Amino acid sequence: MHHLGSHLKAGASAPAPFARALLCACLALLAACGAADDARPDIVVVVMDTARPDYLSVYGHPRRTSPFLEDFARQGVVYERAYSTSCWTLPAHASLFTGASPQKHGATQAKPSLGPELPVLAEQLAAAGYRTGGFSANAWVSRTSGLARGFETFEDKWRRAESPDAGPDVHPTVVAVREWLAKDDARPRFMFVNLIEPHMPFKPSWENASPFFAAREVWRAAMEALFPSSKPPSFLTVRHYAGKDPLSQLEWEWMRALYEGELRQTDAVVGALVKAVDARATGRETLVFVLSDHGENLGDHGHVSHVFNLYDSNLRIALLARGPGFAPGSRERKLAGIRDLHPTILKAAGVRPAGDAGHDALDLRGPLPEQRLLGASLDHPRLSLESFPDEIERGKELDPWRRSLEAAISSRWKLVRGSDGSCEAYDLPADPREEHPVPCDQLDPGTRRALEAWLDLLQADTAAGGGPAAAPQDAATRDALRSLGYVE
Repeated sequence: MHHLGSHLKAGASAPAPFARALLCACLALLAACGAADDARPDIVVVVMDTARPDYLSVYGHPRRTSPFLEDFARQGVVYERAYSTSCWTLPAHASLFTGASPQKHGATQAKPSLGPELPVLAEQLAAAGYRTGGFSANAWVSRTSGLARGFETFEDKWRRAESPDAGPDVHPTVVAVREWLAKDDARPRFMFVNLIEPHMPFKPSWENASPFFAAREVWRAAMEALFPSSKPPSFLTVRHYAGKDPLSQLEWEWMRALYEGELRQTDAVVGALVKAVDARATGRETLVFVLSDHGENLGDHGHVSHVFNLYDSNLRIALLARGPGFAPGSRERKLAGIRDLHPTILKAAGVRPAGDAGHDALDLRGPLPEQRLLGASLDHPRLSLESFPDEIERGKELDPWRRSLEAAISSRWKLVRGSDGSCEAYDLPADPREEHPVPCDQLDPGTRRALEAWLDLLQADTAAGGGPAAAPQDAATRDALRSLGYVE
Protein backbone atom coordinates (compact mmCIF):
# COMPACT_ATOMS: atom_id res chain seq x y z
CA MET A 1 0.00 0.00 0.00
CA HIS A 2 2.97 2.36 0.49
CA HIS A 3 3.83 2.03 -3.20
CA LEU A 4 0.20 2.42 -4.23
CA GLY A 5 -0.09 5.61 -2.15
CA SER A 6 3.08 7.11 -3.62
CA HIS A 7 1.84 6.46 -7.16
CA LEU A 8 -1.50 8.06 -6.42
CA LYS A 9 0.22 11.09 -4.91
CA ALA A 10 2.46 11.40 -7.92
CA GLY A 11 -0.59 11.13 -10.13
CA ALA A 12 -1.94 14.41 -8.76
CA SER A 13 0.38 16.36 -10.99
CA ALA A 14 0.07 14.02 -13.95
CA PRO A 15 -2.30 14.63 -16.84
CA ALA A 16 -5.92 14.14 -15.74
CA PRO A 17 -6.72 11.23 -18.15
CA PHE A 18 -3.68 9.26 -16.90
CA ALA A 19 -4.56 9.92 -13.24
CA ARG A 20 -8.15 8.82 -13.76
CA ALA A 21 -7.07 5.71 -15.62
CA LEU A 22 -4.59 4.81 -12.87
CA LEU A 23 -7.20 5.41 -10.17
CA CYS A 24 -9.79 3.32 -12.03
CA ALA A 25 -7.28 0.51 -12.44
CA CYS A 26 -6.47 0.54 -8.73
CA LEU A 27 -10.13 0.58 -7.73
CA ALA A 28 -10.85 -2.27 -10.15
CA LEU A 29 -8.01 -4.27 -8.59
CA LEU A 30 -9.35 -3.64 -5.07
CA ALA A 31 -12.88 -4.53 -6.17
CA ALA A 32 -11.63 -7.75 -7.73
CA CYS A 33 -9.89 -8.68 -4.49
CA GLY A 34 -13.09 -7.95 -2.55
CA ALA A 35 -15.11 -10.05 -4.98
CA ALA A 36 -12.73 -12.93 -4.50
CA ASP A 37 -13.16 -12.67 -0.73
CA ASP A 38 -16.93 -12.44 -1.11
CA ALA A 39 -16.94 -15.63 -3.16
CA ARG A 40 -15.66 -17.64 -0.22
CA PRO A 41 -18.52 -19.15 1.74
CA ASP A 42 -19.28 -18.93 5.41
CA ILE A 43 -18.79 -22.39 6.92
CA VAL A 44 -20.69 -23.87 9.87
CA VAL A 45 -20.03 -27.27 11.49
CA VAL A 46 -22.39 -28.53 14.19
CA VAL A 47 -21.53 -31.79 15.93
CA MET A 48 -24.25 -33.65 17.83
CA ASP A 49 -21.99 -35.53 20.19
CA THR A 50 -22.90 -39.25 20.51
CA ALA A 51 -25.91 -39.14 18.15
CA ARG A 52 -26.37 -42.44 16.33
CA PRO A 53 -28.15 -42.01 13.00
CA ASP A 54 -30.50 -44.99 13.19
CA TYR A 55 -32.23 -43.32 16.17
CA LEU A 56 -32.87 -40.14 14.17
CA SER A 57 -36.15 -39.92 12.29
CA VAL A 58 -34.36 -38.22 9.40
CA TYR A 59 -32.64 -41.59 8.94
CA GLY A 60 -35.88 -43.55 9.21
CA HIS A 61 -36.31 -44.04 12.97
CA PRO A 62 -40.07 -44.54 13.48
CA ARG A 63 -40.43 -41.99 16.30
CA ARG A 64 -40.01 -38.25 15.62
CA THR A 65 -36.63 -37.59 17.18
CA SER A 66 -35.39 -35.08 14.59
CA PRO A 67 -38.16 -32.97 13.03
CA PHE A 68 -35.81 -30.07 12.30
CA LEU A 69 -33.27 -32.28 10.56
CA GLU A 70 -36.07 -33.71 8.42
CA ASP A 71 -36.67 -30.18 7.14
CA PHE A 72 -32.93 -29.52 6.85
CA ALA A 73 -32.53 -32.68 4.75
CA ARG A 74 -34.87 -31.27 2.12
CA GLN A 75 -32.36 -28.43 1.63
CA GLY A 76 -29.25 -30.58 1.25
CA VAL A 77 -27.70 -34.04 1.26
CA VAL A 78 -28.11 -36.86 3.77
CA TYR A 79 -25.19 -39.31 3.84
CA GLU A 80 -26.71 -42.71 4.56
CA ARG A 81 -23.44 -44.55 5.20
CA ALA A 82 -21.09 -42.18 6.99
CA TYR A 83 -18.48 -43.42 9.46
CA SER A 84 -16.29 -42.02 12.20
CA THR A 85 -12.66 -43.03 12.70
CA SER A 86 -13.22 -44.11 16.30
CA CYS A 87 -15.89 -44.68 18.91
CA TRP A 88 -15.14 -41.69 21.14
CA THR A 89 -14.85 -37.95 20.96
CA LEU A 90 -11.17 -37.02 20.94
CA PRO A 91 -9.86 -39.11 18.01
CA ALA A 92 -13.05 -38.50 16.03
CA HIS A 93 -12.78 -34.71 16.35
CA ALA A 94 -9.05 -34.83 15.69
CA SER A 95 -9.82 -36.63 12.42
CA LEU A 96 -12.48 -34.06 11.58
CA PHE A 97 -10.07 -31.19 12.22
CA THR A 98 -6.97 -32.68 10.53
CA GLY A 99 -8.33 -35.07 7.91
CA ALA A 100 -6.03 -37.74 9.37
CA SER A 101 -6.60 -41.19 10.80
CA PRO A 102 -6.05 -41.75 14.55
CA GLN A 103 -2.89 -43.65 13.67
CA LYS A 104 -1.61 -40.51 11.97
CA HIS A 105 -2.82 -37.74 14.29
CA GLY A 106 -2.02 -39.73 17.43
CA ALA A 107 -4.80 -38.34 19.66
CA THR A 108 -5.79 -41.58 21.36
CA GLN A 109 -6.34 -43.08 24.80
CA ALA A 110 -2.59 -43.59 25.05
CA LYS A 111 -1.99 -39.88 24.34
CA PRO A 112 -5.24 -38.00 24.95
CA SER A 113 -4.40 -34.75 23.17
CA LEU A 114 -3.61 -33.56 19.67
CA GLY A 115 -0.03 -32.47 19.19
CA PRO A 116 0.98 -29.40 17.18
CA GLU A 117 2.54 -31.34 14.32
CA LEU A 118 -0.56 -31.40 12.10
CA PRO A 119 -2.43 -28.21 11.18
CA VAL A 120 -6.10 -28.07 12.14
CA LEU A 121 -9.04 -26.58 10.26
CA ALA A 122 -9.40 -23.44 12.35
CA GLU A 123 -5.69 -22.63 11.97
CA GLN A 124 -5.78 -23.14 8.23
CA LEU A 125 -8.92 -21.09 7.76
CA ALA A 126 -7.73 -18.31 10.07
CA ALA A 127 -4.50 -18.06 8.07
CA ALA A 128 -6.64 -17.71 4.94
CA GLY A 129 -8.53 -14.75 6.40
CA TYR A 130 -11.50 -16.45 8.05
CA ARG A 131 -12.99 -15.31 11.33
CA THR A 132 -13.05 -18.43 13.51
CA GLY A 133 -15.32 -19.23 16.45
CA GLY A 134 -15.60 -22.46 18.44
CA PHE A 135 -18.18 -23.47 21.07
CA SER A 136 -17.69 -26.82 22.74
CA ALA A 137 -19.78 -28.62 25.36
CA ASN A 138 -17.37 -31.58 25.59
CA ALA A 139 -14.13 -31.19 27.54
CA TRP A 140 -12.32 -33.43 25.07
CA VAL A 141 -12.77 -30.62 22.53
CA SER A 142 -10.91 -27.94 24.42
CA ARG A 143 -7.73 -25.97 24.81
CA THR A 144 -6.18 -28.71 26.93
CA SER A 145 -6.80 -31.36 24.27
CA GLY A 146 -5.21 -29.28 21.50
CA LEU A 147 -8.43 -28.95 19.49
CA ALA A 148 -8.99 -25.24 20.16
CA ARG A 149 -6.00 -24.14 18.09
CA GLY A 150 -6.79 -21.51 15.49
CA PHE A 151 -10.04 -20.26 17.01
CA GLU A 152 -10.02 -16.52 17.69
CA THR A 153 -13.02 -17.10 19.93
CA PHE A 154 -13.32 -20.39 21.78
CA GLU A 155 -15.88 -20.94 24.52
CA ASP A 156 -16.00 -24.00 26.76
CA LYS A 157 -19.71 -24.77 27.13
CA TRP A 158 -19.37 -27.65 29.54
CA ARG A 159 -22.51 -26.97 31.48
CA ARG A 160 -26.05 -27.48 30.29
CA ALA A 161 -28.78 -24.92 30.79
CA GLU A 162 -29.49 -24.44 34.49
CA SER A 163 -33.14 -25.34 34.07
CA PRO A 164 -33.88 -28.71 32.46
CA ASP A 165 -36.94 -27.13 30.86
CA ALA A 166 -35.01 -24.26 29.25
CA GLY A 167 -35.90 -24.04 25.57
CA PRO A 168 -33.41 -23.91 22.69
CA ASP A 169 -33.59 -20.13 22.37
CA VAL A 170 -32.00 -19.72 25.82
CA HIS A 171 -29.61 -22.66 25.49
CA PRO A 172 -26.19 -21.31 26.58
CA THR A 173 -24.50 -22.32 23.33
CA VAL A 174 -27.23 -20.74 21.21
CA VAL A 175 -26.96 -17.51 23.20
CA ALA A 176 -23.16 -17.44 22.80
CA VAL A 177 -23.38 -18.18 19.07
CA ARG A 178 -25.90 -15.38 18.53
CA GLU A 179 -23.57 -12.94 20.27
CA TRP A 180 -20.65 -14.08 18.11
CA LEU A 181 -22.66 -13.84 14.90
CA ALA A 182 -23.89 -10.34 15.80
CA LYS A 183 -20.40 -8.83 15.77
CA ASP A 184 -19.63 -6.86 12.62
CA ASP A 185 -16.76 -8.37 10.69
CA ALA A 186 -16.28 -8.37 6.94
CA ARG A 187 -14.32 -11.63 6.91
CA PRO A 188 -15.94 -14.95 5.99
CA ARG A 189 -16.91 -16.99 9.03
CA PHE A 190 -15.96 -20.46 10.23
CA MET A 191 -18.03 -21.60 13.18
CA PHE A 192 -17.77 -24.92 15.00
CA VAL A 193 -20.21 -26.14 17.66
CA ASN A 194 -20.24 -29.29 19.78
CA LEU A 195 -23.53 -30.16 21.51
CA ILE A 196 -23.37 -32.69 24.36
CA GLU A 197 -27.06 -33.49 24.94
CA PRO A 198 -27.09 -37.05 23.47
CA HIS A 199 -24.20 -38.06 25.75
CA MET A 200 -24.83 -39.85 29.05
CA PRO A 201 -26.30 -39.04 31.49
CA PHE A 202 -29.60 -38.88 29.59
CA LYS A 203 -31.81 -36.31 31.28
CA PRO A 204 -34.01 -34.67 28.64
CA SER A 205 -36.63 -32.11 29.54
CA TRP A 206 -40.19 -33.37 29.85
CA GLU A 207 -41.13 -31.35 26.76
CA ASN A 208 -38.70 -33.36 24.67
CA ALA A 209 -39.17 -36.67 26.47
CA SER A 210 -42.98 -36.60 26.46
CA PRO A 211 -43.41 -38.16 22.97
CA PHE A 212 -41.56 -41.24 24.23
CA PHE A 213 -43.06 -41.73 27.72
CA ALA A 214 -46.61 -42.53 28.77
CA ALA A 215 -46.53 -40.17 31.74
CA ARG A 216 -44.36 -37.60 33.47
CA GLU A 217 -44.02 -39.89 36.49
CA VAL A 218 -42.51 -42.63 34.34
CA TRP A 219 -40.00 -40.18 32.84
CA ARG A 220 -38.91 -39.09 36.32
CA ALA A 221 -38.67 -42.70 37.50
CA ALA A 222 -36.53 -43.63 34.48
CA MET A 223 -34.01 -40.85 35.08
CA GLU A 224 -33.72 -41.61 38.77
CA ALA A 225 -33.32 -45.35 38.18
CA LEU A 226 -30.69 -45.08 35.47
CA PHE A 227 -28.95 -41.79 36.26
CA PRO A 228 -29.61 -41.16 39.96
CA SER A 229 -28.62 -37.75 41.22
CA SER A 230 -26.96 -39.38 44.24
CA LYS A 231 -24.57 -41.38 42.05
CA PRO A 232 -21.68 -40.43 39.72
CA PRO A 233 -22.44 -40.14 36.00
CA SER A 234 -20.59 -43.42 35.36
CA PHE A 235 -23.04 -45.28 37.62
CA LEU A 236 -24.93 -46.97 34.79
CA THR A 237 -21.80 -48.02 32.88
CA VAL A 238 -20.24 -49.43 36.04
CA ARG A 239 -23.46 -51.21 36.96
CA HIS A 240 -23.72 -52.79 33.52
CA TYR A 241 -20.14 -54.00 33.08
CA ALA A 242 -19.79 -55.19 36.69
CA GLY A 243 -22.54 -57.66 35.81
CA LYS A 244 -23.97 -57.85 39.32
CA ASP A 245 -27.13 -55.81 38.74
CA PRO A 246 -28.16 -56.24 35.09
CA LEU A 247 -30.70 -53.88 33.61
CA SER A 248 -34.23 -55.18 33.33
CA GLN A 249 -36.09 -55.13 30.03
CA LEU A 250 -38.09 -52.16 31.30
CA GLU A 251 -34.91 -50.26 32.16
CA TRP A 252 -33.52 -50.86 28.66
CA GLU A 253 -36.74 -49.45 27.24
CA TRP A 254 -36.46 -46.45 29.55
CA MET A 255 -32.86 -45.82 28.53
CA ARG A 256 -33.73 -45.84 24.83
CA ALA A 257 -36.67 -43.51 25.42
CA LEU A 258 -34.50 -41.09 27.41
CA TYR A 259 -31.96 -41.17 24.58
CA GLU A 260 -34.72 -40.40 22.08
CA GLY A 261 -35.72 -37.44 24.22
CA GLU A 262 -32.13 -36.17 24.24
CA LEU A 263 -31.98 -36.47 20.45
CA ARG A 264 -35.19 -34.49 20.06
CA GLN A 265 -33.79 -31.86 22.43
CA THR A 266 -30.56 -31.72 20.42
CA ASP A 267 -32.51 -31.43 17.18
CA ALA A 268 -34.29 -28.35 18.53
CA VAL A 269 -30.98 -26.76 19.54
CA VAL A 270 -29.50 -27.49 16.10
CA GLY A 271 -32.57 -25.82 14.61
CA ALA A 272 -32.02 -22.73 16.76
CA LEU A 273 -28.35 -22.57 15.74
CA VAL A 274 -29.09 -22.86 12.02
CA LYS A 275 -31.85 -20.28 12.35
CA ALA A 276 -29.39 -17.93 14.06
CA VAL A 277 -26.88 -18.42 11.23
CA ASP A 278 -29.51 -17.79 8.57
CA ALA A 279 -30.79 -14.69 10.39
CA ARG A 280 -27.30 -13.17 10.34
CA ALA A 281 -26.59 -13.88 6.68
CA THR A 282 -23.62 -11.93 5.35
CA GLY A 283 -24.49 -12.06 1.67
CA ARG A 284 -22.11 -14.94 1.17
CA GLU A 285 -23.18 -18.47 0.45
CA THR A 286 -23.11 -20.67 3.55
CA LEU A 287 -22.01 -24.27 3.91
CA VAL A 288 -23.64 -25.99 6.88
CA PHE A 289 -22.62 -29.44 8.09
CA VAL A 290 -24.55 -31.26 10.82
CA LEU A 291 -23.02 -34.51 11.99
CA SER A 292 -22.23 -36.73 14.92
CA ASP A 293 -18.76 -37.75 16.02
CA HIS A 294 -19.67 -41.34 16.94
CA GLY A 295 -22.68 -43.37 18.04
CA GLU A 296 -23.90 -44.95 21.26
CA ASN A 297 -24.65 -48.49 22.43
CA LEU A 298 -28.06 -48.99 23.97
CA GLY A 299 -27.73 -52.67 24.76
CA ASP A 300 -26.43 -53.47 21.27
CA HIS A 301 -24.08 -56.46 21.41
CA GLY A 302 -24.24 -56.37 25.19
CA HIS A 303 -22.73 -52.87 25.44
CA VAL A 304 -23.75 -49.51 26.85
CA SER A 305 -22.19 -46.11 26.26
CA HIS A 306 -19.55 -45.98 23.48
CA VAL A 307 -16.71 -48.00 24.92
CA PHE A 308 -14.88 -51.22 24.08
CA ASN A 309 -16.15 -51.90 20.53
CA LEU A 310 -16.27 -50.86 16.88
CA TYR A 311 -19.76 -52.00 15.95
CA ASP A 312 -21.79 -49.77 13.64
CA SER A 313 -23.86 -48.68 16.64
CA ASN A 314 -20.66 -46.92 17.72
CA LEU A 315 -19.06 -46.01 14.38
CA ARG A 316 -21.92 -44.95 12.10
CA ILE A 317 -22.53 -41.21 12.23
CA ALA A 318 -25.17 -38.80 11.07
CA LEU A 319 -23.91 -36.49 8.32
CA LEU A 320 -25.97 -33.86 6.53
CA ALA A 321 -24.69 -31.01 4.37
CA ARG A 322 -26.38 -27.93 2.93
CA GLY A 323 -25.04 -25.24 0.63
CA PRO A 324 -23.20 -24.80 -2.67
CA GLY A 325 -22.18 -28.15 -4.13
CA PHE A 326 -24.84 -30.16 -2.29
CA ALA A 327 -28.01 -31.05 -4.20
CA PRO A 328 -31.15 -30.28 -2.18
CA GLY A 329 -33.23 -33.24 -1.11
CA SER A 330 -30.71 -35.89 -2.11
CA ARG A 331 -29.41 -38.96 -0.29
CA GLU A 332 -25.96 -40.43 -0.80
CA ARG A 333 -25.56 -44.17 -0.15
CA LYS A 334 -21.86 -44.50 -0.97
CA LEU A 335 -19.36 -44.56 1.88
CA ALA A 336 -18.39 -41.24 3.42
CA GLY A 337 -16.20 -40.52 6.42
CA ILE A 338 -15.75 -37.86 9.07
CA ARG A 339 -12.29 -37.19 7.62
CA ASP A 340 -13.91 -36.06 4.36
CA LEU A 341 -15.06 -32.81 5.94
CA HIS A 342 -11.49 -31.54 6.17
CA PRO A 343 -10.71 -31.41 2.41
CA THR A 344 -14.31 -30.43 1.62
CA ILE A 345 -14.14 -27.36 3.85
CA LEU A 346 -10.62 -26.34 2.86
CA LYS A 347 -11.31 -26.60 -0.87
CA ALA A 348 -14.58 -24.68 -0.50
CA ALA A 349 -12.57 -21.93 1.23
CA GLY A 350 -9.93 -21.95 -1.48
CA VAL A 351 -7.26 -23.38 0.83
CA ARG A 352 -4.84 -26.02 -0.37
CA PRO A 353 -4.59 -28.90 2.14
CA ALA A 354 -1.09 -29.12 3.62
CA GLY A 355 0.85 -32.38 3.64
CA ASP A 356 -0.56 -35.85 3.13
CA ALA A 357 -2.28 -36.41 6.49
CA GLY A 358 -5.65 -36.78 4.79
CA HIS A 359 -4.51 -37.83 1.33
CA ASP A 360 -7.30 -40.42 0.95
CA ALA A 361 -10.08 -38.18 2.32
CA LEU A 362 -12.42 -36.84 -0.37
CA ASP A 363 -14.26 -33.62 -1.21
CA LEU A 364 -17.89 -34.46 -0.49
CA ARG A 365 -19.08 -32.03 -3.14
CA GLY A 366 -17.77 -34.32 -5.85
CA PRO A 367 -18.90 -37.83 -6.82
CA LEU A 368 -17.94 -40.52 -4.33
CA PRO A 369 -16.51 -43.80 -5.63
CA GLU A 370 -18.55 -46.99 -5.72
CA GLN A 371 -15.72 -48.91 -4.08
CA ARG A 372 -13.88 -47.42 -1.15
CA LEU A 373 -12.14 -48.42 2.09
CA LEU A 374 -12.51 -46.60 5.40
CA GLY A 375 -10.67 -47.27 8.65
CA ALA A 376 -11.52 -46.97 12.33
CA SER A 377 -9.66 -47.85 15.49
CA LEU A 378 -9.74 -47.98 19.27
CA ASP A 379 -6.38 -48.27 20.95
CA HIS A 380 -6.06 -50.03 24.32
CA PRO A 381 -8.92 -48.41 26.29
CA ARG A 382 -6.84 -47.20 29.21
CA LEU A 383 -9.02 -44.20 30.02
CA SER A 384 -12.24 -46.20 29.75
CA LEU A 385 -10.90 -48.88 32.09
CA GLU A 386 -9.62 -46.28 34.55
CA SER A 387 -13.10 -44.75 34.79
CA PHE A 388 -14.25 -47.82 36.76
CA PRO A 389 -13.77 -48.15 40.51
CA ASP A 390 -10.52 -49.90 41.42
CA GLU A 391 -12.09 -53.18 42.47
CA ILE A 392 -13.91 -53.49 39.13
CA GLU A 393 -11.03 -52.19 37.03
CA ARG A 394 -8.81 -54.95 38.44
CA GLY A 395 -11.52 -57.61 38.23
CA LYS A 396 -12.08 -60.27 35.61
CA GLU A 397 -15.36 -58.69 34.43
CA LEU A 398 -13.42 -56.25 32.25
CA ASP A 399 -10.88 -58.76 30.93
CA PRO A 400 -12.62 -59.19 27.52
CA TRP A 401 -12.20 -55.48 26.83
CA ARG A 402 -8.49 -55.13 27.61
CA ARG A 403 -7.54 -54.97 23.95
CA SER A 404 -7.16 -52.61 21.03
CA LEU A 405 -9.35 -52.89 17.94
CA GLU A 406 -9.13 -51.81 14.33
CA ALA A 407 -11.73 -52.00 11.58
CA ALA A 408 -11.62 -51.86 7.80
CA ILE A 409 -14.91 -50.96 6.12
CA SER A 410 -15.76 -51.50 2.47
CA SER A 411 -19.04 -51.04 0.62
CA ARG A 412 -19.94 -54.60 1.65
CA TRP A 413 -17.64 -55.91 4.36
CA LYS A 414 -16.40 -54.77 7.73
CA LEU A 415 -13.42 -56.62 9.20
CA VAL A 416 -12.60 -56.09 12.88
CA ARG A 417 -9.22 -57.22 14.18
CA GLY A 418 -8.22 -57.25 17.85
CA SER A 419 -4.87 -57.22 19.60
CA ASP A 420 -6.05 -60.37 21.42
CA GLY A 421 -5.90 -62.30 18.13
CA SER A 422 -9.62 -62.03 17.41
CA CYS A 423 -10.76 -61.40 13.85
CA GLU A 424 -14.30 -61.33 12.54
CA ALA A 425 -16.14 -59.85 9.60
CA TYR A 426 -19.67 -58.68 8.85
CA ASP A 427 -21.56 -58.61 5.57
CA LEU A 428 -23.10 -55.21 6.20
CA PRO A 429 -25.81 -55.11 3.48
CA ALA A 430 -27.02 -58.58 4.46
CA ASP A 431 -26.45 -58.16 8.22
CA PRO A 432 -26.77 -54.43 9.04
CA ARG A 433 -27.13 -55.06 12.78
CA GLU A 434 -23.94 -57.15 12.77
CA GLU A 435 -25.60 -60.11 14.45
CA HIS A 436 -23.90 -62.84 12.40
CA PRO A 437 -20.09 -62.56 12.57
CA VAL A 438 -18.10 -64.37 9.92
CA PRO A 439 -14.75 -65.75 11.16
CA CYS A 440 -12.00 -64.17 9.11
CA ASP A 441 -10.68 -67.56 7.99
CA GLN A 442 -14.03 -68.19 6.30
CA LEU A 443 -13.86 -65.00 4.22
CA ASP A 444 -12.98 -65.08 0.56
CA PRO A 445 -9.14 -65.00 0.67
CA GLY A 446 -8.90 -62.04 -1.70
CA THR A 447 -11.39 -60.01 0.32
CA ARG A 448 -9.57 -60.77 3.56
CA ARG A 449 -6.18 -59.87 2.08
CA ALA A 450 -7.50 -56.54 0.82
CA LEU A 451 -9.12 -55.58 4.13
CA GLU A 452 -6.15 -56.62 6.25
CA ALA A 453 -3.72 -54.91 3.87
CA TRP A 454 -5.66 -51.68 4.43
CA LEU A 455 -5.37 -52.10 8.19
CA ASP A 456 -1.65 -52.79 7.86
CA LEU A 457 -1.28 -49.63 5.80
CA LEU A 458 -3.03 -47.58 8.47
CA GLN A 459 -0.86 -49.13 11.19
CA ALA A 460 2.26 -48.23 9.22
CA ASP A 461 1.21 -44.58 9.16
CA THR A 462 3.44 -42.68 11.56
CA ALA A 463 1.63 -41.06 14.46
CA ALA A 464 2.31 -37.34 14.67
CA GLY A 465 1.89 -36.94 18.38
CA GLY A 466 4.78 -38.77 20.02
CA GLY A 467 4.64 -40.94 23.11
CA PRO A 468 2.09 -41.50 25.87
CA ALA A 469 0.75 -38.62 27.89
CA ALA A 470 -1.51 -38.27 30.86
CA ALA A 471 -5.12 -37.19 30.66
CA PRO A 472 -5.70 -33.46 31.17
CA GLN A 473 -4.78 -32.54 34.73
CA ASP A 474 -6.35 -29.11 35.23
CA ALA A 475 -9.23 -29.29 37.68
CA ALA A 476 -11.92 -27.75 35.46
CA THR A 477 -11.26 -30.14 32.59
CA ARG A 478 -11.13 -33.18 34.84
CA ASP A 479 -14.39 -32.14 36.51
CA ALA A 480 -16.04 -31.80 33.11
CA LEU A 481 -14.76 -35.20 31.99
CA ARG A 482 -15.96 -36.70 35.26
CA SER A 483 -19.43 -35.26 34.63
CA LEU A 484 -19.53 -37.29 31.42
CA GLY A 485 -18.24 -40.47 33.04
CA TYR A 486 -14.84 -40.43 31.31
CA VAL A 487 -12.74 -40.37 34.47
CA GLU A 488 -13.44 -41.58 37.97
